Amino acid sequence: LLLTYSSFKKFIADQIDFFLETNSTSDVSNTTIWESLKAYLRGQIISYAAHKKKERSKRSTELIQQIADIDKRPDVGDHGNCIKSTSFPYLSLKLCLAYWPKLSQFGPDH
Repeated sequence: LLLTYSSFKKFIADQIDFFLETNSTSDVSNTTIWESLKAYLRGQIISYAAHKKKERSKRSTELIQQIADIDKRPDVGDHGNCIKSTSFPYLSLKLCLAYWPKLSQFGPDH
């Protein structure tokens, strides 16, 4: 799933370039470089996924607060459902929650 995002692919490509520039020397075997690159990338992927999960969680919290603020507005009377169903926070939260299970599978709790 992460490989569907171009930003992730660029991040990984940059990390590979950085690692190889830093660690490729004539006195280190290619096997050692390969094994250490895999471990390095594993850590970078975990870090990237955790950061993205934190961003999604923060955005969800912000959207929930915006929805609570809309619910408290006095102008949201009997027609509140119409306003709620078309408001940006409601639509954004629906999208966020729809993709949450797919995206959260890379978090530390799975």
